[in-house]
Formats: sequence, C-alpha cells, structure tokens
Amino acid sequence: MKKDKATTQKVPPYVSYKTLENFIDNSLKKGVPGRIDASVYPPSFSGSIKWQLTSALTYLGLINSDGIPENKLDLLVAAAGTEDQQGIWKTIIEDSYGFLLNSNVDLKTMTPSQLREAFEKAGTSGATTAKAIRFFMSVAKAAGIGLSPHVKAPRPYSGKRAKKTNTGKPNGDQQPHEGETTHHSTSEKEWNKMLLDKFPTFDPTWPDDVKAKWFDAFDKLMGKK
Repeated sequence: MKKDKATTQKVPPYVSYKTLENFIDNSLKKGVPGRIDASVYPPSFSGSIKWQLTSALTYLGLINSDGIPENKLDLLVAAAGTEDQQGIWKTIIEDSYGFLLNSNVDLKTMTPSQLREAFEKAGTSGATTAKAIRFFMSVAKAAGIGLSPHVKAPRPYSGKRAKKTNTGKPNGDQQPHEGETTHHSTSEKEWNKMLLDKFPTFDPTWPDDVKAKWFDAFDKLMGKK
C-alpha cells in the first residue's frame, strides 16, 4: 500500500537559525561526532529544540535519517567563520529548497503572500510557517542569496496581551484587586494542568508534519509563543 504523500512530507526547518549556527560553531567545531543524536546537544536545549534541530539537519541534507553526518556538514563546520561558508550554504539551499527555487516564483520579486503560500504548500502551518520563513531568510542571507525587498522576516508571536479595564479598553497598568492575582493564577495553573493531562503523548514514529504540529501546539499550551 502506498503511503499518502501528505503523511510522509518533510517540513522545512523552523528551528532558530541562531541555534543551528551556535551548534555548528561551538559544539561541532570541536569535532563532528560519528552520529548526531540528543547526547551531543547542549544540556540547555529542550526536547523540542533538540527535535527541531535534528529535523533541520536532516532536511538540509547535513545528516541522514540515522543521524550520520554527511559530507556537507563536515564542509560547513570546517568553513565556519570564513567566507567559504557562503558558497556551502548556497549549495545546501539549492539542494533543499526546491519547492521555492524550482517554482514559478522569483525570489527577487516575490511578495510576502507568495512566500507564505509556498511554505504552506511545503507542509508548514500556523506559527510554524513564520518560523520556517525566518529560518529560510537567515540561511539565504548566509548564502548571499538576494530576496525580494517586499519580504520581511515575520515577527515572533509573543503570546502576551494587554489587560483590559471594565470598559473593555486595553490597560497594561491596571492592577488586580486584592486576592485577585492569587485566584487567577491558581485557576490558570489548574486549567493548564487539566489541558496537559489531556494532551496526546508524543510519538517519535509520527510523520514530520504531525510532529511539527504537536510541538507547535505544546509550545502554545506552555506559553512559549
């Protein structure tokens, strides 16, 4: 039986480019290990960051599906901090972002909507699309690839909203009544715990697009977006 294309689709990277850059410059510069797995990541990385980084390395062809480093990763690490890295990044992008480079959309004249539509067709959705676009724009800059002046990096969603007064108008300076903070805080914690208990358990065998949606929803639930 053939697998549905949507269930096997690889989602474009949406980890922070800075995270990938620091991992290459600081961790791998000491020596590329025989396999990239959770044990070689800095202890400060959360589980979701480790998964996103591994997914990015795989999508970019820097490691294979078993975590074994490819030649491109060795070249990228060796060229870290030098001008040679630009050409290597360009090759990586040309090999990985075919859905953009081989489309009818011109990178130098595209609109923000065209870019978003391309990423959504490639498997991203919601906040993940904005993250994937920011990552692509960062690696395109590292590769010296010019993009349309109309395209700007989407702003990260903070998840914070201004409090409202009784009149319904935002008022960030409004203070709660005595005892109100504790009540709301406790209720919020209890509500979050109830949601967390109902949240589906992560399954590493899920396809990449499902994993991406799981982490996106989990981060929202934990207030990280």
